[in-house]
Amino acid sequence: EEAKMYNGIILIVDEIHRMNKDKQDILLSYIESGLITLIGLTNSNPFHSINPAIRSRCQLLELHALTEEDLIKGLKRVSSVLPDIKMDTKTMKCHYCGHEEGIPNTCTSCKGNRIRYFGTGTQKVQKELEELFPQAKILRMDVDTTRRKGSHEKILQAFGNKEADILLGTQMIAKGLDFANVTFVGVLNADTALGLPDFRSAEKTFQLLTQVSGRAGRGDLSGDVVVQSFNPEHYAIQFAKEHDYEKFYFHEMKYRHLSDYSPYYFLTSIQVSHENEVTASKKMHEIAQFIKEYLSDEAIILGPTPKSVARTHNKYHFQFIIKYKNEARLNEGLHKLLMSTQKEQTKGLLIRIDPEPSQFL
Repeated sequence: EEAKMYNGIILIVDEIHRMNKDKQDILLSYIESGLITLIGLTNSNPFHSINPAIRSRCQLLELHALTEEDLIKGLKRVSSVLPDIKMDTKTMKCHYCGHEEGIPNTCTSCKGNRIRYFGTGTQKVQKELEELFPQAKILRMDVDTTRRKGSHEKILQAFGNKEADILLGTQMIAKGLDFANVTFVGVLNADTALGLPDFRSAEKTFQLLTQVSGRAGRGDLSGDVVVQSFNPEHYAIQFAKEHDYEKFYFHEMKYRHLSDYSPYYFLTSIQVSHENEVTASKKMHEIAQFIKEYLSDEAIILGPTPKSVARTHNKYHFQFIIKYKNEARLNEGLHKLLMSTQKEQTKGLLIRIDPEPSQFL
């Protein structure tokens, strides 16, 4: 609790020597970012057994017994070197794999410290809403506020009971909600999905805007919808504005036909994952050459390439995509591929075959 008062996390060196190498490396990244300041005891033997890079960054205090009073003195002594980062966790977290590390306060390339934070995360939006509407009660619904079992239902029930004026959230609040007293819906960065490497990006954007717009004016009162976009002229946004599904369909089909995508072509993706990047890449190229023997010249092959999210859960991911209309031998080749790689898959190699993949990240 005292550490929170001084915007820092304090670790006692006597505990660090019990960490394995991986945990010490993670700890080092936090220290280098300035989020953690270490207090070491000069008479502590374990101090000499920890990572030298960590040891060199310790703020050594002449403490012979770690009393509560000593700890508070130490906190006050190091508080001047701790960064003033106004965020809940003071960390960056990947929502794909859960990897978490400290927010840097210096550039790792030029060592400059002119770092600014941008974006429209739900926490930042909530802060601005509280400043604009200080009297309004706001409920936030995102991956961080719905971790606990039942929290999702509890937030929606509270909003349905009119215990809050504003429900702020990610895409999870765009579908299926029916609140008669909602008269205004705002969508921030509505075109975010348009930049994703997915041929269905326009379709998904149109779906999302159509669905979220339907949350307003469901009762006796009329509703308004405001959409923020950097590409307001994009056909997905324009047709969603007009609620014109048929025009969107014909416009989208024109692009699908020109680019040889569904529903004019079938798709199959093959993905390889492994902890070693070279191993994953090499195996992906071997598989691509193997599968080509079972394809005709009419098939279209994209890749192999790293996936858009190239590494999660300490594994590197590669993929290639097959576009085809009629490949009689493809299933035979895919079956032989799975059978011939079973032994490798027991040793950490992951091969995934996805017919008609729904996403490409």
